[in-house]
Amino acid sequence: ALDRKARRLGVRYRVFVASMADIFHNKVPQEWRDEFWAMVLEFTNLDILLLTKRPQNIVKQVPEAWMVNWPKHVWLGFTAENQEEFDRRYEHVKRVPAAIRFVSMEPLLGRITLPVSAGLVLSWIIVGGESGPLAKIRPMELEHVYFMLRQCRERGIAFFMKQLDQISFRKS
Repeated sequence: ALDRKARRLGVRYRVFVASMADIFHNKVPQEWRDEFWAMVLEFTNLDILLLTKRPQNIVKQVPEAWMVNWPKHVWLGFTAENQEEFDRRYEHVKRVPAAIRFVSMEPLLGRITLPVSAGLVLSWIIVGGESGPLAKIRPMELEHVYFMLRQCRERGIAFFMKQLDQISFRKS
């Protein structure tokens, strides 16, 4: 229904699917994944946002044809809470031919330096603090947010600040 509405109105809606799940988790049955890919291909008037903690599984779990011709309306994102996870996960995502790649840094638990290479393949970065009971235990440092914002501005990457529930201010 939403895909038809978008086509009728001539607009694109962004749809974040499986926000509390990970289609690239090893325990997701391949039959479910295959049904999901077929459904996603039908919704060409929507931007489908996929987010994973497991980008190492992408190549073996998407349809083989996608690695040659990734659907333009399917955005691929990965999570990164610190530099170690960013570096590890980015290595996998940069090899995937998705037109739009993004990172969700929620919670941002450390300073993350983006690669300086001209081949940086990120379109969008989402930043947010920890939520729920861990928010007071793992506060986000505002200095890290500003550092990421500056990098995004310098590289022309879209930046979205999602939440600032718990922030730590370090004295410099």
